[in-house]
Amino acid sequence: MNRLNRLSSGFLDAIESRIENRQLTTMAECIELVNQYIHFTGGPILQGKGSRTRKQADTKAKKELQRFNEIDPGQLSDFERQVKRIERGNQNE
Repeated sequence: MNRLNRLSSGFLDAIESRIENRQLTTMAECIELVNQYIHFTGGPILQGKGSRTRKQADTKAKKELQRFNEIDPGQLSDFERQVKRIERGNQNE
C-alpha cells in the first residue's frame, strides 16, 4: 500500500508541475506519463486492458467501500453522497 501511495503522490506532483507550467496534457500523453513514471520508479508496466470486466470491477469496488464503511460507518465521501442522491432520483440536492 505504501508503494501505491508513493506512486500516486509522485505522479500527481508531476502532473501538478505540468499544470503550473501551463503544459497542456492530453489523456494519451497522461497515459504515457503514467507508464514513464512507473518505469522510472522500477515498477512493471502492465500490458493490455486487463482481464476484469466492468461488472467485476464495480462489484469489487462496492465490497471494498462496504468494508471501509464498516470501519467508519458515519463517514460518507462526496462521491457516496452523490451516488445516494442519484439512487433516490434527486440529483439537484
